[in-house]
Amino acid sequence: MPSSDALAVLVERNDPERTLVALNMLSTLLTKAKEDAAKYGSVKSGSKALASKVLQLEGGVVALECIGFRLQDDAYVFDASAESEDVAAALAVFEAARTALLGLGDGNVPDVALAALKLVCIYAQNVVDAPDDASKRRVNAVNKALQSRVLSASGGRALLAAVGFEERAGGEAGGEAVFACDWADVRLLRVALGVLKRASDVWSAEAARSLGAPDAQAGAAEAKAAAPAEAVAGFNIRQLPPASRLGVPGAADMQPVLVLGEGEPRHTHGSTRRCPL
Repeated sequence: MPSSDALAVLVERNDPERTLVALNMLSTLLTKAKEDAAKYGSVKSGSKALASKVLQLEGGVVALECIGFRLQDDAYVFDASAESEDVAAALAVFEAARTALLGLGDGNVPDVALAALKLVCIYAQNVVDAPDDASKRRVNAVNKALQSRVLSASGGRALLAAVGFEERAGGEAGGEAVFACDWADVRLLRVALGVLKRASDVWSAEAARSLGAPDAQAGAAEAKAAAPAEAVAGFNIRQLPPASRLGVPGAADMQPVLVLGEGEPRHTHGSTRRCPL
């Protein structure tokens, strides 16, 4: 793969729902162009679909170029001889991280979900910042913070796996097990981390989808997203906080306002009910 990090940048700088649409389109363009360059190797630069799904995103033009499409006159033309980023791998990592986030939000109260999310983000960021430091790629399985904040949370292991941390047995007899990240391409880790850092956006979009918001439904169909989550024990998500407070120490409880049947909404701060995100 080339040294470009265009796909990671695309994920880091844009809304997750729009990024998922863009990655799907880039993957389709590249697959079709490789199958039949004469037929699918050219896309008009004035294409409305290309503009809205890719070019209008921050870093969208560079992302299109990184998969081998170069602007020539009035069209983006595929160059089969050019190296291209593995958009299929980036898309798979993106979707895995998004799925893990939704599972974490659905299976835990907000404080528990946020605590797990923040620690996993720290582990991933440490690898991104120092990819050649083996110590940053290993976390002892009996680490107290790991046990209490991540492994005790529903979906915690899946979240670790989404950023490449898998459990490994001790190397020597009686050796302690560790969670290790062996991903060689740090750009893929940046893709996963980019999704996790926009957890509030991912959860909010899923909440809107579950309420049947037209824009969210259109985005879901376009991005081939998962089916809406079912209500939990008759409760439905009414609203979410207006903005993410991830990364703010002591962030407020993100439990949404819930409504039972047709009655008035009730705040559930301090409730032990799971967040249906």
